[in-house]
Amino acid sequence: MADVVRNTAEPTNPAYVGPAKWVCWILGAVFILIAILGFFGNDMVFGVFMVNAAHNWIHLISGIVLLAMGFATEVAARSTCWTFAVIYGIITILGFLGVPWLVDLLELNMADNWLHLLLTIVFVGGALASQYQVRHRERIAPTPTGRGGI
Repeated sequence: MADVVRNTAEPTNPAYVGPAKWVCWILGAVFILIAILGFFGNDMVFGVFMVNAAHNWIHLISGIVLLAMGFATEVAARSTCWTFAVIYGIITILGFLGVPWLVDLLELNMADNWLHLLLTIVFVGGALASQYQVRHRERIAPTPTGRGGI
């Protein structure tokens, strides 16, 4: 039977690429792209999502942080996913409740609220998948005899 090639780096090593890093890379790039579209477009991105200068700056800063954590360790990326999940979860709840200061500050509309809910779910998924993968790797790590520990 052919040997399975696995990513042998540890999650604390920047060379290890797990689900949380993928979430950070992909969403970081998307956030930066959306910020650029918002800065140079009009008040509606894709004709659906309302944005303003504050909203665009948040997208840009969020994208930079996500990309940076995507190039850090899996552990850092996982922590970032949890942090963004909490932040976006709060923004989602406040947006659906129509809290005036937040809605006015970020020019939120219902499409933004649904997108923020989706982002919250993606960030939670990235963090949970990362935790599962690390725990699963520990379970099947080779034993001194060379066989998996299951």
